[in-house]
Amino acid sequence: MKCENEELCRSISEEKFARMEPHLAAAARRLERFRQAYENGEADLAFDEHASFREVWRAFSETHILEALMNGEIIECRKRDGEYGFLIWYNVKIGRGQYRPMHVPVVMPVANPNYLVVVTVYDPRSKEWQWTDNYTRRICRCN
Repeated sequence: MKCENEELCRSISEEKFARMEPHLAAAARRLERFRQAYENGEADLAFDEHASFREVWRAFSETHILEALMNGEIIECRKRDGEYGFLIWYNVKIGRGQYRPMHVPVVMPVANPNYLVVVTVYDPRSKEWQWTDNYTRRICRCN
């Protein structure tokens, strides 16, 4: 598959990123506070049923997901319906000098920043045309 309208998608993606970019630093601070609380046993992590299914089907282990949550980078964020949504990008090591990109969409309730739910997990190469070469910026909004 490929992008159906590269010019339109690029324009939409740039506009969305421009609106989101000012909020990325605050999102990173929220995630960092969660990470610290989680390491201290003061935060909870849950896996949505969809995430649990996809974890097995897409060959990402819970260890890979936790590694991404603790070390990955937020590349997209939003606030809607009383929760923050983050898209975390990470390169998980799969062998000597070999890495596999992964995206982990998560949600965090505004009222409970010590609770994070993994919505799903996927390899962005499955829709490679939607991303820049390093899978950190969305460039296609179709499909």
